[in-house]
Amino acid sequence: MPRLPLPLLALSLLAPASCVYEEPNTPSQEALYDEPARPNDFFLQGSGGHVVYATIGEGTAIGPVVNVGLYAEDDGKFLRGLMLGKTLSAEVRGPEVEGLWGAEPIRLRVTRMEKRLHVEGLLRGRITDLWIGPEAITGTIGLCGIDVTRRGQIHEGSLRCGGSMEMVSVRIPEALSGWGETASAAMVAMLLTG
Repeated sequence: MPRLPLPLLALSLLAPASCVYEEPNTPSQEALYDEPARPNDFFLQGSGGHVVYATIGEGTAIGPVVNVGLYAEDDGKFLRGLMLGKTLSAEVRGPEVEGLWGAEPIRLRVTRMEKRLHVEGLLRGRITDLWIGPEAITGTIGLCGIDVTRRGQIHEGSLRCGGSMEMVSVRIPEALSGWGETASAAMVAMLLTG
Protein backbone atom coordinates (compact mmCIF):
# COMPACT_ATOMS: atom_id res chain seq x y z
CA MET A 1 0.00 0.00 0.00
CA PRO A 2 1.45 3.36 -1.01
CA ARG A 3 2.16 5.74 1.79
CA LEU A 4 0.79 9.30 1.69
CA PRO A 5 3.18 12.04 2.58
CA LEU A 6 2.57 13.18 6.18
CA PRO A 7 1.02 16.60 5.29
CA LEU A 8 -1.52 14.99 2.92
CA LEU A 9 -2.36 12.33 5.49
CA ALA A 10 -3.07 15.02 8.10
CA LEU A 11 -5.33 16.93 5.69
CA SER A 12 -7.24 13.79 4.73
CA LEU A 13 -7.94 13.07 8.39
CA LEU A 14 -9.32 16.60 8.91
CA ALA A 15 -11.66 16.49 5.89
CA PRO A 16 -15.25 15.52 6.73
CA ALA A 17 -16.63 12.27 5.42
CA SER A 18 -19.23 14.10 3.31
CA CYS A 19 -18.90 17.63 1.97
CA VAL A 20 -22.59 18.48 1.60
CA TYR A 21 -23.47 22.17 2.06
CA GLU A 22 -26.59 22.84 4.08
CA GLU A 23 -28.38 26.20 3.90
CA PRO A 24 -28.46 27.80 7.35
CA ASN A 25 -31.90 28.18 8.87
CA THR A 26 -31.88 31.95 9.46
CA PRO A 27 -34.54 34.60 8.79
CA SER A 28 -34.32 36.58 5.56
CA GLN A 29 -32.94 40.12 5.49
CA GLU A 30 -36.47 41.36 4.77
CA ALA A 31 -37.85 39.63 7.88
CA LEU A 32 -35.03 41.02 10.02
CA TYR A 33 -34.88 44.63 8.85
CA ASP A 34 -37.89 45.63 6.79
CA GLU A 35 -40.93 46.91 8.61
CA PRO A 36 -44.34 46.62 7.01
CA ALA A 37 -45.37 49.67 5.03
CA ARG A 38 -47.09 52.28 7.17
CA PRO A 39 -49.28 54.19 4.72
CA ASN A 40 -49.80 57.24 6.98
CA ASP A 41 -46.10 58.00 7.51
CA PHE A 42 -44.30 60.92 5.92
CA PHE A 43 -40.54 60.53 5.74
CA LEU A 44 -37.55 62.31 4.29
CA GLN A 45 -34.40 60.23 4.55
CA GLY A 46 -31.03 61.42 3.30
CA SER A 47 -27.89 59.49 2.45
CA GLY A 48 -26.00 61.43 5.12
CA GLY A 49 -28.26 60.13 7.90
CA HIS A 50 -30.67 63.08 7.73
CA VAL A 51 -34.22 61.93 8.68
CA VAL A 52 -37.54 63.73 9.16
CA TYR A 53 -40.47 61.51 10.09
CA ALA A 54 -44.12 62.12 11.02
CA THR A 55 -47.27 60.04 11.23
CA ILE A 56 -50.11 61.88 9.49
CA GLY A 57 -53.62 61.61 10.87
CA GLU A 58 -56.87 63.51 10.43
CA GLY A 59 -55.53 67.01 11.02
CA THR A 60 -52.43 65.86 12.93
CA ALA A 61 -48.76 65.36 12.12
CA ILE A 62 -46.78 63.76 14.94
CA GLY A 63 -43.15 62.64 15.00
CA PRO A 64 -39.87 63.13 16.87
CA VAL A 65 -39.49 66.76 15.71
CA VAL A 66 -43.07 67.44 14.52
CA ASN A 67 -46.25 68.02 16.53
CA VAL A 68 -48.62 70.05 14.35
CA GLY A 69 -52.39 70.18 14.15
CA LEU A 70 -54.78 71.64 11.61
CA TYR A 71 -57.46 73.43 13.63
CA ALA A 72 -60.81 74.67 12.35
CA GLU A 73 -62.03 77.71 14.25
CA ASP A 74 -64.87 80.16 13.67
CA ASP A 75 -62.68 82.51 11.69
CA GLY A 76 -60.85 79.90 9.57
CA LYS A 77 -58.28 77.10 9.66
CA PHE A 78 -54.92 77.25 11.41
CA LEU A 79 -51.71 75.20 11.44
CA ARG A 80 -50.37 75.26 15.00
CA GLY A 81 -47.75 73.38 16.98
CA LEU A 82 -44.06 72.61 16.85
CA MET A 83 -42.31 72.07 13.53
CA LEU A 84 -38.65 71.07 13.54
CA GLY A 85 -38.10 72.61 16.97
CA LYS A 86 -39.83 75.95 16.30
CA THR A 87 -43.33 77.17 17.13
CA LEU A 88 -45.66 77.29 14.13
CA SER A 89 -48.78 79.45 13.94
CA ALA A 90 -50.20 80.08 10.48
CA GLU A 91 -53.65 80.77 9.09
CA VAL A 92 -54.89 78.78 6.07
CA ARG A 93 -57.15 81.07 4.05
CA GLY A 94 -58.29 79.75 0.66
CA PRO A 95 -55.14 79.16 -1.41
CA GLU A 96 -52.90 81.06 1.05
CA VAL A 97 -51.01 80.29 4.25
CA GLU A 98 -49.75 83.19 6.34
CA GLY A 99 -48.17 83.34 9.78
CA LEU A 100 -44.96 82.72 11.71
CA TRP A 101 -42.63 79.79 12.05
CA GLY A 102 -40.46 80.67 15.00
CA ALA A 103 -39.67 84.34 14.37
CA GLU A 104 -39.68 83.93 10.57
CA PRO A 105 -42.62 84.74 8.29
CA ILE A 106 -44.61 82.32 6.16
CA ARG A 107 -46.53 83.69 3.17
CA LEU A 108 -47.35 80.93 0.71
CA ARG A 109 -49.78 80.66 -2.16
CA VAL A 110 -50.80 77.22 -3.47
CA THR A 111 -52.25 76.78 -6.97
CA ARG A 112 -53.16 73.64 -8.87
CA MET A 113 -51.73 73.20 -12.36
CA GLU A 114 -53.18 69.98 -13.79
CA LYS A 115 -51.92 67.18 -11.51
CA ARG A 116 -49.32 69.29 -9.67
CA LEU A 117 -49.47 71.82 -6.86
CA HIS A 118 -47.35 74.95 -7.12
CA VAL A 119 -46.21 76.41 -3.78
CA GLU A 120 -44.69 79.87 -4.02
CA GLY A 121 -43.89 82.72 -1.66
CA LEU A 122 -41.92 82.97 1.58
CA LEU A 123 -41.13 80.09 3.89
CA ARG A 124 -39.02 80.90 6.94
CA GLY A 125 -38.52 84.31 5.34
CA ARG A 126 -36.94 82.83 2.20
CA ILE A 127 -38.20 82.58 -1.38
CA THR A 128 -39.92 79.28 -2.15
CA ASP A 129 -40.92 77.98 -5.59
CA LEU A 130 -41.87 74.31 -5.28
CA TRP A 131 -43.80 71.91 -7.54
CA ILE A 132 -45.42 68.88 -5.87
CA GLY A 133 -46.86 66.17 -8.10
CA PRO A 134 -47.49 62.45 -8.16
CA GLU A 135 -44.47 61.81 -10.39
CA ALA A 136 -41.96 64.41 -9.13
CA ILE A 137 -41.20 67.06 -6.52
CA THR A 138 -38.94 69.83 -7.82
CA GLY A 139 -37.99 73.38 -7.03
CA THR A 140 -36.53 75.52 -4.28
CA ILE A 141 -37.40 75.91 -0.62
CA GLY A 142 -35.34 78.78 0.75
CA LEU A 143 -31.67 77.86 0.39
CA CYS A 144 -32.48 74.27 -0.61
CA GLY A 145 -33.25 72.77 -4.00
CA ILE A 146 -35.03 69.43 -4.40
CA ASP A 147 -35.34 67.19 -7.44
CA VAL A 148 -36.95 63.80 -6.77
CA THR A 149 -38.95 61.47 -9.01
CA ARG A 150 -41.33 58.67 -8.16
CA ARG A 151 -40.01 55.13 -7.85
CA GLY A 152 -42.77 52.85 -6.60
CA GLN A 153 -44.24 54.21 -3.36
CA ILE A 154 -41.51 56.80 -2.77
CA HIS A 155 -39.75 59.68 -4.53
CA GLU A 156 -35.96 59.50 -4.88
CA GLY A 157 -33.38 62.01 -6.02
CA SER A 158 -31.29 64.85 -4.65
CA LEU A 159 -31.58 67.60 -2.05
CA ARG A 160 -29.08 70.48 -2.24
CA CYS A 161 -28.76 72.89 0.67
CA GLY A 162 -26.09 75.56 0.60
CA GLY A 163 -22.99 73.91 -0.83
CA SER A 164 -23.87 70.32 0.09
CA MET A 165 -25.94 67.72 -1.72
CA GLU A 166 -27.31 64.38 -0.58
CA MET A 167 -29.43 61.66 -2.12
CA VAL A 168 -32.86 61.48 -0.49
CA SER A 169 -35.98 59.34 -0.36
CA VAL A 170 -39.32 61.04 0.32
CA ARG A 171 -42.70 59.50 1.03
CA ILE A 172 -45.85 61.65 1.14
CA PRO A 173 -48.79 59.70 2.55
CA GLU A 174 -52.25 59.82 1.00
CA ALA A 175 -53.64 60.79 4.44
CA LEU A 176 -52.20 64.29 3.96
CA SER A 177 -54.65 64.97 1.12
CA GLY A 178 -57.46 65.02 3.72
CA TRP A 179 -56.02 68.32 5.00
CA GLY A 180 -56.99 70.11 1.77
CA GLU A 181 -54.62 71.22 -0.98
CA THR A 182 -53.35 74.40 0.66
CA ALA A 183 -52.59 73.00 4.13
CA SER A 184 -51.14 69.73 2.82
CA ALA A 185 -48.84 71.47 0.29
CA ALA A 186 -47.64 73.90 2.97
CA MET A 187 -46.93 70.97 5.33
CA VAL A 188 -44.93 69.13 2.66
CA ALA A 189 -42.87 72.25 1.93
CA MET A 190 -42.15 72.74 5.65
CA LEU A 191 -41.27 69.08 6.23
CA LEU A 192 -38.88 69.13 3.26
CA THR A 193 -36.87 71.93 4.91
CA GLY A 194 -35.98 69.58 7.79
